[in-house]
Amino acid sequence: MDDTKENEAYRAKIEKSAMKTIKSSVNVVYDNSDINEEIKKGKKIFCMPDIFFVTQKIKCHSNNINELFVTSILKWREIFLKNKKSLNQIVRNITIEKSTSEPKKLGEKYPSSWEYVMIKKEKVKKENKKNYAHGNLELYLRNINVDVCKPRHIDQRIWRMIAAAKFFGVPKNRILKCKQNLLDAYFPTFDEALRIQIHEDTTIDDMKYVWKKIQRKQLAHKWGYGEKNININSKKKGKSEYLTYERDKMAFELKRDNPKITRKEIKSRLGISGFNIDFDVSYITVIIRKYKKYINNGKLRK
Repeated sequence: MDDTKENEAYRAKIEKSAMKTIKSSVNVVYDNSDINEEIKKGKKIFCMPDIFFVTQKIKCHSNNINELFVTSILKWREIFLKNKKSLNQIVRNITIEKSTSEPKKLGEKYPSSWEYVMIKKEKVKKENKKNYAHGNLELYLRNINVDVCKPRHIDQRIWRMIAAAKFFGVPKNRILKCKQNLLDAYFPTFDEALRIQIHEDTTIDDMKYVWKKIQRKQLAHKWGYGEKNININSKKKGKSEYLTYERDKMAFELKRDNPKITRKEIKSRLGISGFNIDFDVSYITVIIRKYKKYINNGKLRK
């Protein structure tokens, strides 16, 4: 067996061990009674069917957990916003009779069961002094308690993303297809300053798994590249914001993969992914053109 095959076998062994630990926490998210109770309350608040992802036939061919989340929440918003106008009319024009709990007619028809539930939701929102994230689905998803997942000192955004997938009814086996996302979150990470982040289950084999990446980063620092990245959104030299680069890269890839996508949709997806979108929607064109110029060595090609 040559060195390449030995390395591949070694890495496969480490990945298998890591996935075993990861799967146990995925099972916790999907089976833990406390998490399920939180999600159950959230489903009631946001009128979310148990198998929303399946019943709505949501198509997401990417094996990226963030894309599963973004696609699901955009579909939820589409359904919610589509009903928002009629919902406002119903709230204004219909009262729920306390004596009979029967809704009055709107024109010549009774409101649908979905609309009727939403009327009660609006009533609860006004009366609930604790304001338990009724108006903000993303805030609710960020607050799901995932402390029972292990390893605990991993970047817990991965567990929260899986909890969000559970909320939308994404099947467990679909989550496990996002193997690279899961492994990237599990193995040691390091930033531009070469600070390494590990967790309580990190082993020497895990460090060996990412060692080549660390060496490449060390070499970049040796030649001075580590602190001299260029901000592709600025003509001034200096330190770049890594998140700005990632934001622009995502905008470019969204447009490349779906030429019909609008700038408004791209901006919305960037915001959902946690990027700063404090700019006019027309700026999407600018960052896409600049990123295209960046990857083409300064030449803007079609």
